[in-house]
Amino acid sequence: MRRLANEPISGMHRYMPNPGYLETRQSVADTLKTETGLEFAGGDVIMTCGAAAAANVVLKTILNDGDEVIILSPYFWEYLYYIDNHGGVSVVAECDDQFQPDLAKIEAP
Repeated sequence: MRRLANEPISGMHRYMPNPGYLETRQSVADTLKTETGLEFAGGDVIMTCGAAAAANVVLKTILNDGDEVIILSPYFWEYLYYIDNHGGVSVVAECDDQFQPDLAKIEAP
C-alpha cells in the first residue's frame, strides 16, 4: 500500500464512464454468455453503484405516467421517490411477520 501511495500506477485513479468500464462490462457479458448460452456484449451491461441506483435506472426506463408499482413492505423508503420521479404510483403491499405478502390482496380486480 505504501508503495502504491508513493508511486501510483498511471491511470489507476480516474472517474469511470457512467455505464462502467467497458472491460469490466465485457467480463460480465462473457460470464453471462458462459452461464446462459445467450449472446451478450459489453454494451448490453450497465454497472451501477448499488441496487437502488439500478432500480432507479430501470424505473426510468420502463415506467409510463400513472403506472403502478407494487412495493412489498418493509421497503427502502427512497423507492417511493424513485417511482414518483418517473411518473409512477407506489402501491404498498404489507407482509406478514415472515415477510410474506398476502397475494390475494395484491391481485388486480
